[in-house]
Amino acid sequence: MAESTYPKPVDEILATLVEIFQHQKKPEIVELLSNAHGRYDAVDHDGWNGGITIWALRLEVPLLASFWELETSSLHRLIRSSRPTR
Repeated sequence: MAESTYPKPVDEILATLVEIFQHQKKPEIVELLSNAHGRYDAVDHDGWNGGITIWALRLEVPLLASFWELETSSLHRLIRSSRPTR
């Protein structure tokens, strides 16, 4: 896979996600993303006609007191329900 970088800084993407979840009134996700450290990983590249790189945004998040009482499945459902549908 050829070396390339994602066109937007991680901090800019995280700030945008925080804004989106603030508008959706999801304070738990806002707190989680506000304390996250992110990085991009190039996870795939197709070689067709110059190719397209597939990126993953990886987040390292601290264990926050507000999440201590949330069950993993509840948090997972909350995040999945906040994803846009196609």
